[in-house]
Amino acid sequence: MTTEKIIPSGASAIASRLADRFPRPIRLVVVDDHPFLREGVVARLQQEPDFEVIGACANSPDARACVDRTAPDLVLMDLHLPGESGLVATRLIRQTHPSIKILILTGDIGPSVARAARDAGAHGLIRKADTSDTLLKAVRVVMTGGICFPPDASSAGPSGSAAGAGDFGPPPLNARELAVLQGIAEGLSYKEIAARLHLSAKSVEYYRTSLVKTTACATRADLVRLAIRLGLVSA
Repeated sequence: MTTEKIIPSGASAIASRLADRFPRPIRLVVVDDHPFLREGVVARLQQEPDFEVIGACANSPDARACVDRTAPDLVLMDLHLPGESGLVATRLIRQTHPSIKILILTGDIGPSVARAARDAGAHGLIRKADTSDTLLKAVRVVMTGGICFPPDASSAGPSGSAAGAGDFGPPPLNARELAVLQGIAEGLSYKEIAARLHLSAKSVEYYRTSLVKTTACATRADLVRLAIRLGLVSA
């Protein structure tokens, strides 16, 4: 995978910088709702002497609780999770733990997904189809101060662009707006979204109104299309 920025260049230089900065193993949490993939990633990471997996979770609430409890150095976060998406989880974790690094795991990396990941506070994107060596390199790059996004991520355009404006990226949304948008795209009622997020139905209606104003998405179908662009739900 071609990375946008690598500090420093070369595998040996990265390993040297990492050893200088972290005399102890890098502490990792892996989040993915598919047991086979999650266990495979954990097993591969545990083969590296400079890595220590301290948590493995299948959903966002468990991931956030694990992060609060263990304070890892980096989280490998699946994009598509049941309930709260990986983007929502990333934004919430970064708000409460700004020093923690997060790499998003996804099946597809397009400009819109890359922009959404950036806006949520992620430090990079990794395709699930990439090799394990690519994953290990990405973790080390991020932990030495680099970022790991595809070169075409820049084509996502400014984050403040209106939804649906050609290939421009999605507008910035906060964690609550993203969670409400995901619920709408899943076909949930205001009452069901409110129960999931522990909010009142009136609050959910407020966030939906905010979404319409922020994104210029006038209909539910427009909101669903935006949620798909952001990777909150599958097409």
